[in-house]
Amino acid sequence: MTTVGINNFVRRQTREGRFTWTTHSFERVAEMARENFANAIPGYRDGVVKVPVSPEDFFTSIVEVTEGDVWVEEWKSRREGEDPRKVVMVERNGRPDSPCGYVEVIMYRKDVMAENNENSTDCDWEVISINGRMTPEPEPMRPEAMEANHRGKSGGTATGWTEAEFEKNYAESVAYWNKYAMMTPKEVTS
Repeated sequence: MTTVGINNFVRRQTREGRFTWTTHSFERVAEMARENFANAIPGYRDGVVKVPVSPEDFFTSIVEVTEGDVWVEEWKSRREGEDPRKVVMVERNGRPDSPCGYVEVIMYRKDVMAENNENSTDCDWEVISINGRMTPEPEPMRPEAMEANHRGKSGGTATGWTEAEFEKNYAESVAYWNKYAMMTPKEVTS
């Protein structure tokens, strides 16, 4: 039987932040991913999968960008020891997080996590992100993460893409993230 653990990276996805969060425990999310593993969709490379799970009790801060939204940029590390990256969000301005219509649990296989010594468990797979959204439109990786992965920057996981594949995927990512944005964390609202 496939074992699924929780990578410490996903633990930043809490109610107070800017990422998808849930009222389920992280352990329950791992269990949901294992239960739905047969429905896994291949990710951006071998050893990365997106596992669809029921969106019940998952919430997202991603909103469709509207005229008048105020953009906020930060330069920060995602975790200790990692080089900082640009983070682009829109101000929350009192908007609440929305219930998700679609949720994918992003999981990396043990050997992929080992490439950068980022394993948190001895499990076959680790949950590294919970990606929720309201629309069925597939959500591409954010441009900053895609570039870090492809260019081998700090915190990136190799894509194995050709330069042409990267340019195509990057253009799709930019188009999507020009239409949608994460809101600022609740503690950063103006």
